[in-house]
Amino acid sequence: MPGRKKKEVVDSSESEDASVEVKKGKKPAAKKAAAKKASPKKGKGAKETESPKKKKEEPETFNWWDMDESEFIHEDGSKWKTIEHAGPLFAPLYQPHGIPVKYEGETFKMTEAEEEVATFFAIMRQSHYYQKATYRDNFFKCWTEILYQRPEGRKIKELALCNFDDIYEWHLKQREIKKSLSRDEKRKLKEIEEEKVEKYKWVIWDGRKEKVANPRVEPPGLFQGRGLHPKMGMLKARVFPEDVTINCHDVKNPPAAPEGHKWGAIVSDPTVTWLAKWEDSITGDTKYTMVDPKSGALKQYTDRLKFEKARKLKDIIGKVREDYEAGFKSDDAFRVQMSVAMYFIDRLALRVGGEKGEDEADTVGCCSLRFEHVKPMVKEEDGKKQHYLHFDFLGKDSVRYVNDMPITKEVHGQVQKLLKGKDSRPLKENELFDLVSPSDLNKKFKDFMDGLSAKVFRTYNASYLLDQIFFNEPVNTKKTEAEKVVYFTNANTKVAILCNHQKQLAKGHEAAKENMDAKVTSLRDTHATLEASLEKLRKAKKAQFDKLWEKERDAFYETQDQMQRDWLDKWGTEAEVEKFEEIVAKRDGSKKAPSSPRAKKRKADSDDEEVVKRPKKAAKPAAKKKRALPSSDDESSESEPVVKRAKKAAKKAAAKKGGKKKEESESEESEAESSEDEKPKKKAAKKAAAKKGKKKEEAESEESEAESSEAASSEPKKKSAKKGAKKPGGKKK
Repeated sequence: MPGRKKKEVVDSSESEDASVEVKKGKKPAAKKAAAKKASPKKGKGAKETESPKKKKEEPETFNWWDMDESEFIHEDGSKWKTIEHAGPLFAPLYQPHGIPVKYEGETFKMTEAEEEVATFFAIMRQSHYYQKATYRDNFFKCWTEILYQRPEGRKIKELALCNFDDIYEWHLKQREIKKSLSRDEKRKLKEIEEEKVEKYKWVIWDGRKEKVANPRVEPPGLFQGRGLHPKMGMLKARVFPEDVTINCHDVKNPPAAPEGHKWGAIVSDPTVTWLAKWEDSITGDTKYTMVDPKSGALKQYTDRLKFEKARKLKDIIGKVREDYEAGFKSDDAFRVQMSVAMYFIDRLALRVGGEKGEDEADTVGCCSLRFEHVKPMVKEEDGKKQHYLHFDFLGKDSVRYVNDMPITKEVHGQVQKLLKGKDSRPLKENELFDLVSPSDLNKKFKDFMDGLSAKVFRTYNASYLLDQIFFNEPVNTKKTEAEKVVYFTNANTKVAILCNHQKQLAKGHEAAKENMDAKVTSLRDTHATLEASLEKLRKAKKAQFDKLWEKERDAFYETQDQMQRDWLDKWGTEAEVEKFEEIVAKRDGSKKAPSSPRAKKRKADSDDEEVVKRPKKAAKPAAKKKRALPSSDDESSESEPVVKRAKKAAKKAAAKKGGKKKEESESEESEAESSEDEKPKKKAAKKAAAKKGKKKEEAESEESEAESSEAASSEPKKKSAKKGAKKPGGKKK
């Protein structure tokens, strides 16, 4: 087959320039074998052990852009010659829990079918759908159709009198059980589930292994839809094999149907790409099992053709615009409406739209816009008048489109004329383009280029906008990979806004949002509490600081614990509640509560002071002067009772310790004897010091008496000296 590169092994020793052509996505077998031989064994007799995780199967990778068109579209127009697959995987059957509902306070037991539908509704309590009137009304209508099949069920008259609390509590417990599973248990369950799905995930398409996009059939449940769908809340019935049509190349050898069932129909239609199909019980639309567009070479090829068509539109877009701009000045009402509609398709990237049934959502496009969906506006910008159109309508999948789009003055005037005489009644004559249909528009576009339709303009506008972003604001190649992802995400977001591509709210969006709001509120309250406590501690006096610290700490713990318990009551699992209570018990049960920073600092300072004040062992002097020992009479009289007490103490200590070595008791006795020798010496030294002190005091008193007597005797001498100095020629004595 052209485009498919075959594997060829070339000996590197023969030619260094020899190239090895390998089938895309696969490594050469020779290299694999060489790698296995080259891998050394760990230790003597070591065996290579396989990883416990099974390698996931991946589809074969093909460079479809290198493949010939004949590999996708065969000569006879067929899209495949052979396809082999296992069919779709059906949802497991319902397992009843046996929990009744209450009606007007009385228990009402249900059959399995009644219980299944009631459970679908009860477990949606946290969803934003639960409170919508349309959702509730449609559910009750479908539920009562099952209930009223038996006389006992006819007592259920109003949904408001039904109590589903017990079923919801059961649902929460089941969810907690799943959350509390260990990592290994979750991994094992996941492996079992993957093994069950594995064979349904693949299709062999003309010999190529491709991935299936949606191997599972949708399970039964309550229909949600997007936006304000009028059928939300209706029961989506279970799909059985008898409802499914299988497409395969060999009708006589189709995929095996589930045990006890058979396929509704088996066909072999190579002009289509679906593998299985069935009808949706709510919308009546046909649902398909298809090849994954990310994997399927055929889907990627058809996407390429779509973008190539948009590329060709670039060459003729000038002619299209000249045509509709000339039509603005026409006197023909149909030509004017056609021209304005073409402008909307080209410049505003609107979908073409189409007629809807009464039981379908009121979604609109370009050709079905009504009086209430469009409002011409004029705004002042930089001193100049700018003309706008304000759009507000439900688009595809009931996604609301609200936008103010700038338009030319000429188009603004034409829209005002088209709206004149129309009102908000949902009538054909109140549509903005009541003379133009989608088929008229597409027929007009085909005059410019074969295969051109309104849909190609959306592809062109989206591609052109993305190209302009990349050209005017190119990505910085020096940025990190994460920053580059942000750059491309922002660019795609601008394109999504242009095309009004919006994601549907997730099932648990409201609950998750409420959960995050609760966390934010909790953090703000905690921050405010800590700020207030910090301010009090800053103003506190030094003596009151520790008591105030403990008081604020206890109050903080009490508040935070209560907040955490409130949150756990609403959102937490039983395992999380137990874990939290263990933490609180461990904290409150500790011997000593955490002290304040100042108390910790004072304790550290006091410990340092103790270390400084602790007396060190004095080093032995090099030589001691011999002191005069006290007399033998003094020594015997004073030291005898001390020795006895020391010996008794040593014996008691040895008896208490029970079985200590003899060496320890001997060392204690020797220490006691040494203390006996030192005590009389100390007493003798004290007596000697006391005697010296007495002698010193006597000497000081004698000196003071002598000084006073000398002072008394010197006074009469001074007087006589003065008298002698007055007489002339007198001699001093």
